[in-house]
Amino acid sequence: MDTESWAKVATDLITMTMASPFILSLIIIGVSFLLEDAALIGAALLVGVGDLSFEAALIAGTIGLTLGDLGLYGLGRIAHRVPWIQRRFVDKVDQPKRKPASIGLFVLGFRLVPGLRLPAFVSAGVNHMNFLAFAFWVALASLAWSALFIFLGSMGTHMMIEEIGMSLAWLGAAAIVLMIVPRFVLKWWRARHPAPAT
Repeated sequence: MDTESWAKVATDLITMTMASPFILSLIIIGVSFLLEDAALIGAALLVGVGDLSFEAALIAGTIGLTLGDLGLYGLGRIAHRVPWIQRRFVDKVDQPKRKPASIGLFVLGFRLVPGLRLPAFVSAGVNHMNFLAFAFWVALASLAWSALFIFLGSMGTHMMIEEIGMSLAWLGAAAIVLMIVPRFVLKWWRARHPAPAT
């Protein structure tokens, strides 16, 4: 088989797999472990152009976010066994066990604040927060966040394609720029305006 034939086979294989909602859902889940905003933007774009159903995107987004957050908790549980982490991060005072409702407020609060989820959820694992209550609230928060993000993103995608005639490539580029530029601006601002020492 020559190079041109291999290229055609590879192209056909990619086209067939990318048309599969199952494969697209697995890609969304995998990407969410690295960049959950990008995964949800991608899911919203796929729903907006009709390549994936809202339900499939919602399930994939929720699974990806939930597994990622539970992974952070698990990292904290494993880290609890490292002596220098115990000395530095584990609460020294015996705290009463958190009630499930307060765990819910903890999870919902940190799910919505960018940049605080990683330290908060690792800390929850380090300090042995009730896993079942934590997992329940993480799944619920991930479902709500995914639903909101995918719904609004897919509606925006659909409106832009229908009304403006914007191509998917430009829409994807715009989404990436809108996701990355604010982070650089914030980093630049913090470098120029350091917080006062306490």
